[in-house]
Amino acid sequence: MYGFPYHHDPMLPFAVLRARKAAGKTVYLTATPRPDMAGRVKRGDLAHVLIPQRFHGRPLAVPRIRPVGRWRKKIRQKEKLTPLIDFLFHLMDNGRYGYLFVPQVRDIELVQHYVEEELLPFMRAAWPKLAEKVSVPFTVAGVHAAHPGRGGVVSRFRQHEIRLLITTTILERGVTIPFSDVAVLGSDDAVFDAAALIQIAGRVGRKAADPVGHVWFLPEMRTKAQQQAIRQIKQWNRLARQLSGSLHRDGSLQGRGRPHG
Repeated sequence: MYGFPYHHDPMLPFAVLRARKAAGKTVYLTATPRPDMAGRVKRGDLAHVLIPQRFHGRPLAVPRIRPVGRWRKKIRQKEKLTPLIDFLFHLMDNGRYGYLFVPQVRDIELVQHYVEEELLPFMRAAWPKLAEKVSVPFTVAGVHAAHPGRGGVVSRFRQHEIRLLITTTILERGVTIPFSDVAVLGSDDAVFDAAALIQIAGRVGRKAADPVGHVWFLPEMRTKAQQQAIRQIKQWNRLARQLSGSLHRDGSLQGRGRPHG
């Protein structure tokens, strides 16, 4: 089994095949198969098992699209991005923790300063009762692949010492924080293809103690990648409902049908 994400790197599948023994088997575990792998599955050349539902049985979070226009220009001009304010309000009002994904490393400092210096002071003044409700400081931090303190920042986020973590696609996989929600600022950027957006949306609702999460896409415009990601997540949820409805109480399948996979 090979667990490292290699959606974009053509050399990694080759390395896996070279490392495998002659009598060995390769098992892929992924929510976002490579196009060539998906084609092999569709043709019946690659055996597969499709698991459309998490172990706790709750639906996957379906992203909401909230366009924000030319957000970098608006941030520099200190305009208020209402959808981003709504996301922060949601986190504060519900005691949640948030990932805020941005397209480029250079966006992290820009957005972090904007949140800390513009939006949070505005929100505290506009909703004093909300400010009183937040018993601990609303800590904001940023992290990226080359960040010198990357491990420490992620550890603090895991321990709920950071309320909002601004990051790049480095955290689209592998980091799971309970009681967290996700927003993707600039979700129409080319770096966020459908596979990346699906992986990002998958950061929420992974724990039995917190099976329901919220995902916000905050783009300049709607794109095919965003629509594909939402359509795929909805399709998995529909399939999960169909499979759940075809089971007897003892877990056996009703009728003669069998699950896809």
